[in-house]
Formats: sequence, structure tokens, C-alpha cells
Amino acid sequence: MSFGMNPAPLAGAGRSVGNLDTDASSAVSKLKGALADAEGAVHHPLLAGRIGSVVTDVATQGNRLVHNVGAAGSQIVDAAVQGVQGDEQSAYDQEPAKSLVTEQLPTVTKPINF
Repeated sequence: MSFGMNPAPLAGAGRSVGNLDTDASSAVSKLKGALADAEGAVHHPLLAGRIGSVVTDVATQGNRLVHNVGAAGSQIVDAAVQGVQGDEQSAYDQEPAKSLVTEQLPTVTKPINF
């Protein structure tokens, strides 16, 4: 007996989240490009250097974001798989009790005579 875990919605959500890594990558790339353009447009060396530092920071954090979005999607899909496995395991674990109840049920349902 399975308890009816339906993993499809959860797995679908995980795939949807994981697919956002492409959008995140594109957004990070555009931001880095815009900052790099600003770095080139600024003629003050101190300000240009500071913008360059921000570009480096954005690149580092942006790459982490892209990775984490993909990882989050994978973990959601994994949760769906684990839910199904848990459902199957609990059905297996309850089988001995179910068999005992099925076996003993006829004796329990006999009328009691006083």
C-alpha cells in the first residue's frame, strides 16, 4: 500500500527553478557588461579602479547565484524522489502489521455473546 505521494508537481517545480539559472546567468552577464562599460567611460583612475573592483565582486557573487539557483532546483527534484522513496518504504514497513490485521480481523468481528 502506497500513501500516494505524487512527486510530479514538486519535481516540476524543481526543474522550473533549476531552469532559472540561464536567466540568472544572463542577468549577471548584463550587469557585468554595464559595469565594465561604466569603468571604461570614467576617466578618473580612482573611480575606474573602484568600478573595476565592483565588477570583480559582481562576477564572483553572480557566479555563486547562478550555481545556487541550479543547485536549488536539483535539491527540490531530489526532495520529490526522496518523498516517493519514503512513501514506498513506509508501505513496505507497514506490510507485516497490515497482514496481521487482515489475518486477525475475522476473529475480531465475531459477535460477542453475553
